Amino acid sequence: LTHNHLVKNNDGYKTSLEAIKVSLDHIPSVIVETLLHPDVVPTLEHLAGVLNQSGIIEWRLMPYIPTNQHSTKFIGVNMFSVVQKIQSIKERIPNLNIRVPCSPRHCLSEAPEILTGESYVALDNHCGAGVAWMAVSYDGSFKFCPHSNTSFGRVEETSITEAWDTMRPVVIDALMPSGVCGACKEFSLCRKGCHLVLVDNAKPILK
Repeated sequence: LTHNHLVKNNDGYKTSLEAIKVSLDHIPSVIVETLLHPDVVPTLEHLAGVLNQSGIIEWRLMPYIPTNQHSTKFIGVNMFSVVQKIQSIKERIPNLNIRVPCSPRHCLSEAPEILTGESYVALDNHCGAGVAWMAVSYDGSFKFCPHSNTSFGRVEETSITEAWDTMRPVVIDALMPSGVCGACKEFSLCRKGCHLVLVDNAKPILK
């Protein structure tokens, strides 16, 4: 019911599961991605069982991030509860590989904190957006991240090299050690978590 409500399709959940099963019949490896929404978190353990029975061994839990300036209010989730769910699922279904891409800060706090204990193994390390790769949007805009509002030129007026050479220093500068994050032992892995907002606020060249 949660899935159907979010996608505004009464058959959405059923159709998704059928698509997964069909994909597994034709593709060696299928990765399922689930958007983390407050209404979805309580269902994660049930969904893990369904996916496992379907033959899925790779599952990604994607934190919600705004996709453009017209996005609705940010819908956050309690990442501590998500991590607890993941740990519980891993104990019950050890062959299901669960990861959290577009990872939040490893400290999981609303404001940066120095992490003194071990980090959560399910959290992916910092994203390579704008450092190792860039995206080309549907409208031809060069973006460091597909979800970003900031454009570093368009294909009809800027070469890939020019866009990359302009983009990369901006992203790297946003990821430099600073404040509490710079003093944390996890910084080399975490890099302040998802850097979408950091870069979008740093140098909005084109909107």
